Amino acid sequence: MKFLIRLTTLFVFCIFAVSQLSLAQENLSDYEFTNYSVQDGIIDNGVQSIYQDNEGYLWIGTGRGVDRYDGKRFLHMIDKEQAEGKLPFYKIRCITETNGIIWIGTTGDGLVKYDKKKKKFTYFSFEPQKNSISSNFIWSFQKIAENELLICTSKGENRFNIENEYFDIVPHLSKYVFNSFLLDSQKRLWGASSSGLYLFSRHPLAPTEYNLKKYFNISEKILNICQIVEEPNTGGKVLWMASRKHLYRLNIINHSSQSFSIDRFEKSLHPHQYIRVLQFDSDGNLWVGTEGSLGILKKAEKDFRYISLANKNKSSEGFIGNSILSIIQDK
Repeated sequence: MKFLIRLTTLFVFCIFAVSQLSLAQENLSDYEFTNYSVQDGIIDNGVQSIYQDNEGYLWIGTGRGVDRYDGKRFLHMIDKEQAEGKLPFYKIRCITETNGIIWIGTTGDGLVKYDKKKKKFTYFSFEPQKNSISSNFIWSFQKIAENELLICTSKGENRFNIENEYFDIVPHLSKYVFNSFLLDSQKRLWGASSSGLYLFSRHPLAPTEYNLKKYFNISEKILNICQIVEEPNTGGKVLWMASRKHLYRLNIINHSSQSFSIDRFEKSLHPHQYIRVLQFDSDGNLWVGTEGSLGILKKAEKDFRYISLANKNKSSEGFIGNSILSIIQDK
């Protein structure tokens, strides 16, 4: 089982060497980590996002551009048509793929298209008085149809027609900022926002706040939701969401819920170190990355057990640094 973990200070490639241990025995020393940094060829230690395409390549977004990793070496994605072959874009927020096209969302340089077959870059940036993206600062995006992306920018949402390369502003979405989207196995579109959890209707495309108090009797208003993921093998019945230092497991069929406070498990977290990423592995374990730690939430017979993998002493036995912002499992 292989994982890629994005850190604020370096890029980590994790290989799990021991997998059959009791929950009480597991700790940092039971896992083998291989760390990659600029000395190993990556363009920048500040990795911003990781995406695996349909050919198995890993696309690694950093603060200084994008690398493609083939398991052996890092290839800097440079636009040779630009003067002196300069990097075409810099701070990367998110990456996805549609039909052999890599889409890159940046924080300042707009939307970037890379055609893998033609090896060609195309750039989409904000232009006043023209049909263009609403802002060059992209928070997140999601493929919502075969030829359509929903893009959340700092100045509202756009529907982007991939075939015609046409941006359509969605006026009634301008007040929302979505940190991430989830298209679940039942084709429902969810949005994780600073103002709450939203479920989208499709025709027209519009978000409705999902009333957690009504459906789950959760009394407090839950804000600053960074991510929502679907629990595997539940057919879309169970979702997990993260808000600051809390995890919520939501059964949207019987309206039951469970909550978990990371503060209970990670005693060394500072007041402003929050959960940033959730990722299920193929064994059904939920990996939790925060701005100060890495941990695994494992499902036991009747409950869940949290295992902290924080490398508090920054020892060579683990990854160097604990600020985790993106996790994927290598296919």
